Amino acid sequence: MRSVVLAFKDLRHDGLHFFCATILIAAILGPMLVLLGIKIGAVSALFSDMRGLPDNRAVFIQGNHQFTPADIESVRAWPEVAFAEGQNIVTTTGTILLVAYPNGGRSISGGYGTTGPGDPLTDAGADLSDGGVILSEAFARRLQVAEEGMVALILERGAPTRARIERPLRVAEILPKERISGNFALLPAETVSQIEAYALGYQIPNWDVTDGAPLDERVNRFEKIRLYARSLEDLPRLTTLIENRFNVQTSSRTNEVQAILQLEGSLDATFAFLSGTAMIGLVVVLSAHFWSAVRRKKQTWSMLALIGLPPLSLALIPVVQAVIVSVLGFLFAIGLYAAAVTTISAWFAGMLNTDQQIAVLPVPVAAVAGAVVLAASIAASALAAVTVLKTDPAEVIRSS
Repeated sequence: MRSVVLAFKDLRHDGLHFFCATILIAAILGPMLVLLGIKIGAVSALFSDMRGLPDNRAVFIQGNHQFTPADIESVRAWPEVAFAEGQNIVTTTGTILLVAYPNGGRSISGGYGTTGPGDPLTDAGADLSDGGVILSEAFARRLQVAEEGMVALILERGAPTRARIERPLRVAEILPKERISGNFALLPAETVSQIEAYALGYQIPNWDVTDGAPLDERVNRFEKIRLYARSLEDLPRLTTLIENRFNVQTSSRTNEVQAILQLEGSLDATFAFLSGTAMIGLVVVLSAHFWSAVRRKKQTWSMLALIGLPPLSLALIPVVQAVIVSVLGFLFAIGLYAAAVTTISAWFAGMLNTDQQIAVLPVPVAAVAGAVVLAASIAASALAAVTVLKTDPAEVIRSS
């Protein structure tokens, strides 16, 4: 307790000297907090958006092939794979016809694909059981239907048309144009298989279609695979795996993704280097500051030792001062951060969405930054504390 009282008295007596140390901490920490806030805010949001775009993780297989259900299952089991479903283009147009149900109206044609659990294009909670379908925003708008509304799937067989059936479907989800453009529908694998089997002339017992070849005679093959990597880091390896496993050519955003990952890593390394350099510089400068303060008051320390103040209590004085200076410097740095972010946000106001922030500094991150500065200040006071421990009480007698 005596060390704390003496530390405060010394700070008040030599206020300008310690105020400069406080400003020094704020001048180093403030800009680092701004950089950290921008990294967590705008930069991280940019990379997060890039990671969140499904197309950045997609692998497109060129040409048509003959994949078996076992092939699809083996691909799905790879740890790099987030989603894999077989796809075919077996109808003459490769499209389906939908119409609003039950009101009817003009039928609208659109493309279709297979979806399932883990599809990055859809919400995880979309329920496709019991006749569910997912529509693109454009398709839903043209059909004038909303989520949980009903549409009719129109299927025709033969050219010219020899048979026609309608199947009601429930709109489970409508995807924004950022995910799927144009008229497009996503259907469960079972529904897609039945659509294709009907177009090929097979019986569909579940749909009461009894004319045609028995469904169990159909040899199920897939011309393509809808394939997505689990992460951007997995995309290059997945592309290589699928090419080597099936001897196919693919297209993906591997080059762009690798550039994104390299940029992200470079920014992280740059920030780590700047932060480390700043902290080292802070420790060196503060060490010189506290040590010089002790050296200037050599006789004062000798006098305190002479009147009986224990060496440990003496050594704690510069440590307590370091704690006080670091706390004040951190508070000044937070003020500088707030002022800088307000100014920068005003500069970029026209370029940001209403829900976007140029910089974000979560409380836990700020607390860690404060703890690092506190540790650096205490470390910097170590040299001063050691110097105080070596104080000779007789020094004041000899000098007088």
